[in-house]
Amino acid sequence: MIVKNAKEGETFTDLFGTVHTLQATDLVIADSKNILALAGVVG
Repeated sequence: MIVKNAKEGETFTDLFGTVHTLQATDLVIADSKNILALAGVVG
C-alpha cells in the first residue's frame, strides 16, 4: 500500500461508478499499479 498525492488529471472511479478527475493536492491510497481509494472519502 502506498499513500501519495495524485497526479494532476488522473482519474479515479468510486464504488458508485462515478469518475473523479483528481488534482495534485488529492491524497490517494494505491498499490503499485492502481488507485484503490481517495483518502478521507468513503467509497
